[in-house]
Amino acid sequence: MQLYQLIYKSDASAALDIKLLNQFKRQIQESNYRKEVTGLLLFDGVHFLQVLEGRKTQLKRLYDAICNDPRHANVTLLLMEPIPAREFDQTSMQIVIRKAEDLTRIIDEVETLGELLRVGDGGETSSVILSNYYHMKEGLGRSPNIVKSFLEGGWETTNYSGMTQDEKQWIQLSCSKSELSQEYPYWFAFQPIVDTEKGVISAVEALLRGKEGQSPDELLNGLSETQMHKLDVESKRSAIAIFAEFGCDTTLSINLLPKSLISYPEIVGELRRLAESLSIEPSRITIEVTEQEAIENYDSFIDVVNQIRANGMRLAIDDFGAGYAGMSLLADFQPHKLKIDKKIVDGIASDGPRQAIVCAIMQFSFRLGIEVVAEGIETLQDLEWLKSVGVKHFQGYFFAKPGLMHIPQVNI
Repeated sequence: MQLYQLIYKSDASAALDIKLLNQFKRQIQESNYRKEVTGLLLFDGVHFLQVLEGRKTQLKRLYDAICNDPRHANVTLLLMEPIPAREFDQTSMQIVIRKAEDLTRIIDEVETLGELLRVGDGGETSSVILSNYYHMKEGLGRSPNIVKSFLEGGWETTNYSGMTQDEKQWIQLSCSKSELSQEYPYWFAFQPIVDTEKGVISAVEALLRGKEGQSPDELLNGLSETQMHKLDVESKRSAIAIFAEFGCDTTLSINLLPKSLISYPEIVGELRRLAESLSIEPSRITIEVTEQEAIENYDSFIDVVNQIRANGMRLAIDDFGAGYAGMSLLADFQPHKLKIDKKIVDGIASDGPRQAIVCAIMQFSFRLGIEVVAEGIETLQDLEWLKSVGVKHFQGYFFAKPGLMHIPQVNI
């Protein structure tokens, strides 16, 4: 029988009576003993962290039950993977509790991470005591590090509320023109980027479309690489001209393939001159390059990036985290804006590894002065969690789907 280990974190809800923790512990021990599930439950007075070991199907049922348990809120899966053997015996399911003010002393005094703590019955003055000594062996896996991170406050939530959409007040915004003055050779769908802190549309992204709404892949299908890059640069002239007709004071983001910029480096200056002729300041134009396309000639691309900056325009890395060149792009080209890919953002409210990645992105972006945009927002839960770690700019169907040849209204 293949054993699995599941680790989750959650917050104690108002439905949990702290005075009944010992009873809660006994219920967990008895239930898990019958199901041949072992592990460790930690509680710091606000947050739970639990390590569970057993059969995969049994662990999934337990986790689903925990997600639906009213005593738990903001349940977040941190790890689910096979293990060669159990790390805990059948009687090891203990509640570990600490006081925030005692944390440093406890970490200093405990020689072995696996020492378990439990709360006494002394009411508000209940002291934290050491008990049930357990040695966590070297080389067991990631669980000792996750437990240590929890004890040091590494998985504490910030101000994530887990609210529902009905509890949110919405502000109606609009930035569009009903009719365009002329026909354009290339059509675009425009999707807003929203600043939820200021309550404004901070930018719109121009997405290449066919006149029937066809995707870029459909339009580019059958073209040679040379034809594709030529269409890529030529179409952006239409994007800027259409945007100028809307009369917005937001910025415009346009996507250009790195190879297109290298093949047609003169397009940067041409787009700047076109924008200025239409009374658009170059600083309101952001050129997005996707992380998914490998940059084969760094020296040539650096020249293009320098041209973008010299012409007063901005650079953004799109789909960050979806490909394999992201960290190099970030270190070498220092963009004004970084857009976190939907694959990382989707479901982040309950996904521990993705949360850790976004927290790291936010930390180095803050230090480098890079604006972060979270792409692909579709649920209020994901939005609220991202806001809780400092993300302010968002894009996705939650706010508005792209509008073909117009900028749609958004709710924020």
